[in-house]
This record gives sequence, structure tokens and C-alpha cells, in this order.
Amino acid sequence: MRWQLAGGKRDSIGQTLTGSRSENHDSGVPAAPAGPTSGGTPIAADVEALRSAGSHPILRCFPEGAIIVFDHDLRYLSAGGLGLADVGLSREMLEGHTIFEVFPPEVVDAIEPLYRLALAGQESTLDVPYQDRIYSMRLGPLRDTDGAIIAGMGFTQDVTSARRSERAMRESEDRFRSAFDNAPIGMALIALDGRFEQVNQALCELTGYGDRQLRELAITDITHPDDLAEDLAGRTQLLAGRESTYRLEKRYLTATGGVVWAAKSVSLVCGDDGAPRHFIAQIQDISERKKHEQVLSAERRRLRDAQAIGHVGSWEMDVTAGTVEWSDTLFDLYGLDPATFAGDYGSALDCIHPEDRAKVDAASIRCRDGGEPLYVRYRVTRADNGQLRWFDARGEAWYEGGQLVRLTGAVADVTDQVLAEVAVAEARDAALEASRHKSAFLATMSHEIRTPMNAVIGLTGLLLDSDLDPQQRDLVETVRDSGDALLVIISDILDFSKIESGQLELEQQAFDLWECVEGCLDLLGPSATAKGLDLVGYVGDSPRWVIGDASRLRQVLVNLLSNAIKFTRRGDVLLEVTPQESTATGVRLHIAVTDTGIGIPADRLHRLFKSFSQVDASTTRVYGGTGLGLAISHRLVEAMGGELAVTSAVDTGSVFSFSLLAGRCDEVPPAGSEPAVDLQGRTALIVEDNATNLRTLRRQLEDWGMRCASTDTPDVALALVAAGARYDVALIDMIMPAMDGQQLASDLHELPAGARLPIVLLASMGRPVERPATSGVAATLTKPVKATALQSALMTALSGPVLEVLPAPVRSLAEPLQAQRLRILLAEDNVVNQKVGQLMLDKLGHHVDTVGNGWEALQAVLHLPYDVVLMDVQMPEMDGLEATRRIRSDLPMRRQPRIVAMTASALVEDRTACREAGMDDYLAKPVRAADLAAVLNHPA
Repeated sequence: MRWQLAGGKRDSIGQTLTGSRSENHDSGVPAAPAGPTSGGTPIAADVEALRSAGSHPILRCFPEGAIIVFDHDLRYLSAGGLGLADVGLSREMLEGHTIFEVFPPEVVDAIEPLYRLALAGQESTLDVPYQDRIYSMRLGPLRDTDGAIIAGMGFTQDVTSARRSERAMRESEDRFRSAFDNAPIGMALIALDGRFEQVNQALCELTGYGDRQLRELAITDITHPDDLAEDLAGRTQLLAGRESTYRLEKRYLTATGGVVWAAKSVSLVCGDDGAPRHFIAQIQDISERKKHEQVLSAERRRLRDAQAIGHVGSWEMDVTAGTVEWSDTLFDLYGLDPATFAGDYGSALDCIHPEDRAKVDAASIRCRDGGEPLYVRYRVTRADNGQLRWFDARGEAWYEGGQLVRLTGAVADVTDQVLAEVAVAEARDAALEASRHKSAFLATMSHEIRTPMNAVIGLTGLLLDSDLDPQQRDLVETVRDSGDALLVIISDILDFSKIESGQLELEQQAFDLWECVEGCLDLLGPSATAKGLDLVGYVGDSPRWVIGDASRLRQVLVNLLSNAIKFTRRGDVLLEVTPQESTATGVRLHIAVTDTGIGIPADRLHRLFKSFSQVDASTTRVYGGTGLGLAISHRLVEAMGGELAVTSAVDTGSVFSFSLLAGRCDEVPPAGSEPAVDLQGRTALIVEDNATNLRTLRRQLEDWGMRCASTDTPDVALALVAAGARYDVALIDMIMPAMDGQQLASDLHELPAGARLPIVLLASMGRPVERPATSGVAATLTKPVKATALQSALMTALSGPVLEVLPAPVRSLAEPLQAQRLRILLAEDNVVNQKVGQLMLDKLGHHVDTVGNGWEALQAVLHLPYDVVLMDVQMPEMDGLEATRRIRSDLPMRRQPRIVAMTASALVEDRTACREAGMDDYLAKPVRAADLAAVLNHPA
């Protein structure tokens, strides 16, 4: 600041008032005033001049602060200026007083050094806090015309606001600098020409450049070429004032040649005059997010592609907002322009075929209100071409915090599937109709064939019971065997037709498993004996009573056993039934038929279970058969929950095996009257020359808890007993090479240890058993030995006195099976079958009346009492079923006869229909005399 007082002019407050310069003092604080003095004090003229200067009108009116003049004693000589009052002082408070008298010690401590420096010839400036304000004090020397320091002069101004603003600005700058340098994201000050002015560490790490390297580059040097235009356009918008900030996501080129994605936000910084100064940019690394977005984008693209390829669209409904969103594919599937879709539930429902909207709405409500999964099939008429399409919608409800927030799901175009299902259903219906026609045709053919076959089988049976010469008997037997073979073929074809048409139904009834197995052995025992084969059965510890279809199981077992016998020239056939696992509801049984027959080549095993197929063409010529038996058995086993398998070796034999799940029978029928003897721990001696029989008998007895000694040689058995070995019972084969069973039994009883040994003889079927020469034979069992008969024989032998049990004599069919003469009504419309029935019944010793239809049968029963009615089913005027129902309803209980169906209708449902009509029993034609006799002898 320039001063001009009393005509003097200098550039410093330390200049003289007259304009002449004195020598400057270098430094220090003088103890006494410099210049001319008189008695140690300044000359009066100088002091007066100083006082005049302090009272100059210009100084008194100085607007910005206060002017002071002080002497070497730090006493104020003069004070002025309008700002003096702002300091809370006045001329009177200052002039004539020292700083020690005016200011408090803490202020004096701050300003005294500056006062001393001014008097020593130095200028200085200091901010002094005083009374909650800040004052800027500038001090310097005041010289006379000779340049001598005569006083000090100072200027004081209130700079509180300025200092506080400066401090706030510094603090703001410090905060900005700290935030800029330590920001976790990149920060940069960018010049208007695009060059980096200032960068932080995060930006250096992002780009791989050092601080100095970046400040030598422009933004265009590290921006990916594909993103540069957008970045420059944003800068242009800022400079034009059209935007305050612009943001973009761009790629940066790193120092190593790589590329990083960053989100960039740029603002323009202007000066106080409003002119642009530079850009400030925030740059955040988003490479990871971009990777995830790219993965998500790829997944969405694949999802869109998959939806388009699979004709599947997705949807989502915001339950709170009531809005519906569809995928692009769903719009395509509906043929709908997205711009025309309102995006609410009502609009979505309007796209559904009117007849299907109610069920779609109901399914949506159940999903929304009940939380159950949504599944509904509906139709849509495409908006673009009017084509009717079928769709399956699936969805589920989503909850957040226990609150339903949305429903989401997918929609699939299933038109092709629906059309295919319709076509399949039509084809299935046509096939079922054809199958029904085929079944009806086969049933009719079976009925028509069985009707004349009834005469053939029946009459040949009657002929065989008459006196025939050998040639006649051979011819009649040939006719009968041919008829039997034809019946087997008819039965197989009917069964196969039933299975193929899907009409096979399995019964679930309680039955005696042991009896079922033994019945099969009984049936095929004669065939095995005729070929010189040993037929052996083993049921192990299988449960006796189970639930299942006994007739179908018997059919499979008979087929497998008959095949094994057919293809075995020598050796044995073994039927084994063993339990595999037991559950709370049933038991899984393993069943195997093992033979020592011709075997099957490995390359031909695959043909076994095919319909009308055998191992090779010669099989039919040599062994006969249609090739349906195993195919039917295979399907029956599958229906019973198992799988029929085979292992075989040529010239060694075959094993056919399967498993089935039989139900547990909780209510076991009451046991017979066998003696209650515990077999557990009892001892047995087994003498059997056939290894399979020997092994099976031993297994069976051990399953019952018995301890066994076994041998295939009578001499060994005699040696054991002669040595003192004692047994509770002995099982001895009747026919052995060295010694027969009866002789061995006699020899054993002559030994001390065997004198009271109970013996069970095992005789081959068809071999007569002579009365033993010795007592002690408890029972004689016919092979194949059945488990029930064996168990009964053992209990009998061990229960008390030895009983002699021999096979019952064979009864001729010509002899009546019961002493009572029955009055029988035969209802049969076929004249030949009437004749056959009459002859059979006469042969059995019964009285028979014959009628030709159901109406006549009803009238006959109403007028005469009959013990038995043999009722044909298919008759004119009134069939057998209706006649039976009328008899059951019209006759009193005391006059009700036994009614037995005797019909050529041989299907399972025919049996069921007869039973439901009220019939007591069933005979399928052709009827054999033995079967007829057994039915008539059966208790009511």
C-alpha cells in the first residue's frame, strides 16, 4: 500500500514523512530511538509530527481498520481509522498508553515481538486472535528524513471472515485431496483437452500405469476405440452446458495390453468466473460385474434359444402389483404382439380359449391361495393366424417373509403331443376293438371246437373203459391223445390272446402254496415216471399259505415242468421253492425248475420267450408244441411282478427260474388232523440212491429242524445201525440196485439198534408195493414225495405205535366214486353232447334226465327235485346263467340243487360269470369222466 503524508511519498510504511531516506537498520529491537535525540528522547518536532500524522483526517476516516504509531517504549503515540471501534478500542484508550496497559498478557505475548521488530527496522505480519475475532496486523518502522527510526507504525484489520473462509477452503481442499487420493475407485482431474492433470492410486492400479505415466497421457490414449465416440460425446455435452454430468460404461486399455470394464461418471468444474477449468471423473472397476453379466446374458440367450427350440415360454405374476410379465417366446407361441399386451392378469386370461378360462383361473387361484403347484392344460387361438394350439402351464407360488409375492412358471406348446395322444388313443381304441373282436372270435372258435371235442374226448374215454382188443385200444388212445393235444393248443392260444389284448387279470386269493406245488408234481408225476425220470419237489421253509393267483402260478409251474420232462431223456427234474425276503405285507419267493436234459445253445436262448418260437425248427417235429408255452409263462410271471430267466448248457441241462411277491396270509385256515409232533431235534436216516432226491430230502428235513444221516448205499445204512447208531425214523427208497427198500427195512429191524425204528418207504409211481415182510413200516409215500405228505408221514411215524400204511388201490373209472345214487339234470342243447353226458353219468351209476335249454331246465327243477344240475351256459331261449339265477331266486332253500357249469366257454371271466350267477362249480368242455366224477363226489 502506498502512503503519502505531509507531502512525503515512499513505498513503505517505514519511510519518512518528508521523503528523504535514512539508513535501514538490519535487525534487532533497539533499546533507544535512533536518530537525533535530546536528552534521550526524540526531538519535539518529530514527536509532534507523529501526533499530527495520527490525527490526519484521511487516517481517521480509513474504512478498513486502524492505523497506529508507537514509540520505542511501545507506547501509542497516535491511533486512528474507522476500524478502530470494530476492535473495541478508541484513541483515548490507546494514545499515551503502552501495549502492556491496553492488552491482556496473552495478546501482549503475541504482538510484542512484532512491535520490537518494527522498531528494529523489519516489516512483519501476524494474525492475532482477540475477543473471538481474528485481526491481521502489519507492522514496520517509521523513519525521519535522515532515515533514522523514530517510531513504529502499524495497520490492523479484522480478517475473521476471510480467515475462516480460507480455513474452510483449506479444510475442504484437504478433504477433497484425502478423498481423491484414498478413494477406492479411480479418480482423475482431466484437462479440457483430455490430458490427465491429477490421478489417484486406484486409477493407477486399474490401468496398470504409474502416476507420472498417466499424467503424460490423454483420455483418448487409454480408451477402447469402440467406446471413444460415446466418451467424447459426453464431454461435448458438458462443455455445451446441456448436461451437468454424464455417465457411461466403457473399456480401458491397460498398460499390459489388457482390457478392463469401468463405470465412469464425469462432471465439469468451472472457476469463479464461470469459465470451464477441468473435468473431474470417477472411474469404478466393473470387470467382474461385466463377466457375470456376460454369463447371465449367455444364459438368458441360451434360455431364449431353448424356449424357442422347445416351444416353451416363461411367465411371472407380481401378486402385489397385479402385473404379469411374459418371455419373448411366450408372445411368439401365442402369436401376440407384445405392444398389444396390457400386462395384467385379466389380459393374460383373455388369451385363453373361452372354454378353458374357468379351469385356468381355478388352477391359478389354488396356487395363489393354497400354495399348491399349478398344472393345467388349455387351448389358445393364436392371435396372428387363428390356429388352435394346446399348452401345458406349470407354476408355483413364491414367498418372502411368509408373504406371497409372486407366481412363476412356464408354458409349453404340447399341440403335437396332444395330437399324437389323440392319434394313439384312436389307434388304441381301434386296437382294443380289434382285440375284442379277435377275443370274441377266438372264444367263439374255442366254444365251437370244444363242443365236438367234448364228444371225441368223452366217447374215447368211454371206449377205453370197455373191452377192446389191443389194436382197437391203440387206435382209441391215439384219438384221445390227439384230442388232448388239440385242447392244449386251443388253451394256449386263448391265454396268449388274453395277454396280448391286455385283459389279463390276476386273482388275489389265499391259497395253499405247498398244495399248489404238490398238485403240479402229482399232475406230471406219471409223465416223468413213464420216461424213467425222478421228479423231485422242495418247498423249504416257505410259508404254506399265501395270497396270489394260484391258478396262474400252477399254469407256469406245469408249463416249466412239462417242458423239463419233455426235453430230458435221463436223470431228474427238480422244482425248488425258497423264500428270498420277507416284508410286513408279503414274501418274495424264488422258484426254479432244474433238469438234466438236452440244454439250449447260448446263441438261441433269446428265442425262448418269443411267441410261436422254439429253439429250432426241428424241435416241433421231434417234441411237438406251438412255442406259446414259455411266451405265456414269461408274460404271466411279469404280471405277477417277476421275471422269468434261464441258464443252460448243451447236454447238461437247464434252469428256468423266477421270483414273485406273494401276499402274507394273516388268517391261516385251520390245520388238518395230523398228530402235533415237534420235528425239531429229531434224527433221521435217509437211504436213497438218486443224488437229487437224497439232497432234497435232507434239505427238507433239516428245514424242519431235524438232524440227518444220509447215504446212497444200503450196506452203509446197515453198518451205521449195526454200530449202534440210533435214529428216530428212517426214509428208505424202495428201488435200489443192490437191495430194495423192503429188504433193507427187514434187515434193519433185525439189528438191536433198529428193532423199533419207524420206517417210511419211498415208492416210485406206477410200481406196485407189496405188503412188507416185516412190521414197522409207518407209511409208504409215492414219488415225487410231497412236503405235506412227508411231514404227515413223519409225524405219524413219530407219534406212537407203528402203523402200516400202504397205497390205496387204484379205482377204475367204471366204478362209481360214491355209493349214493344222484338224481342229475343235464341241460345241454347239443344232441351229441347229451349222449356223451348220459353215457358218462350212467357209467358212474347216477340217474340222469336231459333237457335242451335253460327254460326247460328251470321248468324241470320246479317240478322235480334234483341233487345236481349240469348246466350248459350257451343255450337257446334261456342261457345257463339266467336259468341259474331264476333257480336261485324261485326255489326254496331246501330244494336248491348243486349247479355245475359244464360249458365250452373256458375263459377266466366265464368262470367268474358262472360263480356270480350262483353256480357251485365249473367244468370246461371237453369233460372227462374222472373230472365229472370228482365234481359229483365233491361235498356241497
